[in-house]
Amino acid sequence: EKVDAYEVGLKLKGKGYSVNIAGFYNLFDNFQLNAFNGTNFQVVTLQSCKDNLNGADTDSNAATGACASNRTRPGVISKGVEIETFLKPARDLSVNIGLTYSDTKYRRNLTGANGAPLPTTFFQLPGRQISNAPKYVVTAGIGYTPELGSSGLTGLVYFDTRLQSDTNTGSDLDAEKIQDGFALVNGRIGVRGPSEKWSVEFFTQNIFNKKYQQIGADGPLAGSGTIRGVQSGDPIRATANQLFIGFPGEPRTYGITVRGKF
Repeated sequence: EKVDAYEVGLKLKGKGYSVNIAGFYNLFDNFQLNAFNGTNFQVVTLQSCKDNLNGADTDSNAATGACASNRTRPGVISKGVEIETFLKPARDLSVNIGLTYSDTKYRRNLTGANGAPLPTTFFQLPGRQISNAPKYVVTAGIGYTPELGSSGLTGLVYFDTRLQSDTNTGSDLDAEKIQDGFALVNGRIGVRGPSEKWSVEFFTQNIFNKKYQQIGADGPLAGSGTIRGVQSGDPIRATANQLFIGFPGEPRTYGITVRGKF
């Protein structure tokens, strides 16, 4: 797998704030993809054909759409913008906000290695956002570290959140594996000693116990056919009764962290 990465950015800094802005454009050649089809794992190397395959790469019935090996090009393009902002609106108070827009898609006219036809398992890939790649991600955090009297102790109150748009959690991009957008909120409160030589902090991850899926896969030998397979008119996939398994994200967790410097 080879990546040609291009990035241009701008940094601004002033009293109580700093802003980083970056635009990126990446080309992935020989992109490696691994998917479980319900019976075994399929590993493919993805490229795109410079010539029009007339939709043969989206054929769900037969592996068609070959391309001459000297007419291939990178099969995945990722482009977008990242913005990071750091603010210091008051003493002992800090705020950070981030936004990422990432258009990361498989190209159309997809092929396998050296222009070989794409396996039918991957007929949904061309032109779609790759798995586990949300278009939008927003992050934010706020921290407050006030002095506690004249003892040298400081307090800590910190919250952060991460909001992402819809993603497909399956490598083959079955519509049934789409995870709706969601937000996670984490928090931390504690006390730190003089010069931060020690600290005791109570933390909570996923405060609101949001339930979400990280990975979706076909259930082993459990039905066949998917929504898009039926919509494609494939006679082999005339019904959509495939069962799926999901690997959930971490539920709400909490605990205590003790730190020390020697």
